[in-house]
Amino acid sequence: GATAQFSAIPLHFLNLKPSQTADYLVTGYWSEKAAKEAEKFGKVNWVVPKESKYQGVPTEASWKLSADPSYFYYCANETIHGIEVDDIPAVVPKDVPIVCDMSSNFLTRPFDITKFSVVFASAQKNFGISGVVLVIIRKDLVGKNTNKSIPLILDYKIQIDNGSMYNTPPTFAIYIASKMFAWIKQQGGLKAINERSDEKSSLVYQTIEQSNGFYVNFVEKKYRSRTNIPFRIVTSGVPDEKLETLFIKEAIQSNMIELKGHRAVGGIRVSLYNGISVEEAKKLVNFMSTFQTNNS
Repeated sequence: GATAQFSAIPLHFLNLKPSQTADYLVTGYWSEKAAKEAEKFGKVNWVVPKESKYQGVPTEASWKLSADPSYFYYCANETIHGIEVDDIPAVVPKDVPIVCDMSSNFLTRPFDITKFSVVFASAQKNFGISGVVLVIIRKDLVGKNTNKSIPLILDYKIQIDNGSMYNTPPTFAIYIASKMFAWIKQQGGLKAINERSDEKSSLVYQTIEQSNGFYVNFVEKKYRSRTNIPFRIVTSGVPDEKLETLFIKEAIQSNMIELKGHRAVGGIRVSLYNGISVEEAKKLVNFMSTFQTNNS
């Protein structure tokens, strides 16, 4: 899966440059996990200091980039903290290979694949079920590493040489992904999906902003995720866990499930992956408005 790429990436690419150093932009739970895993295999430079609370991305002027890193790594969307980085940061030199974890926003919008050296994404957010991961890698990087200790199952060249079937593939998960690819095309492709993502997330953020502080999202507006929106219910200036528990309970009674926030941040989290329709997002925001009216 995608978590395996946290190991595969440094095993393949840490030795691309003499520095044998990788730059990691850590903006939340998943990029932090990836950076810590990479540290097992070599030198990792944390571009920004670890945050006590992830609520955005520090200004690029404050970043500490390596002189000649083997690669620059970032996570395009942090599901737990609700932080999305729309494009490759401008301060990264053009000759530095870019590695991106797009597990939670892949196929929610068009993007220029030629800007990247490696993109990987697990299927279960936007194009399938768990058990399969998609890895896109620049051809000239395949087999370029000199590391002879890469496990067979993680070796990109072996996987490519064997048509991604070095081991028995998860056939049902791949079949479901093919059905999702076809469905995305039927919906109008990534242009239509992108517009739908904008509409769904705007509905939720507008409801939060118009709640007069009853609902609060703590992420900087510039980095608000379109696919994962965490928020708290606030009364008397502090999060109200009792009301949040009631919110989740009543949402379940209205056939809306999996709204509980991750244990790392608490509160409520709305996930608006491709399988969620605009109509379902409207149902949620109507529920949010009614809940506020009944509990203010």
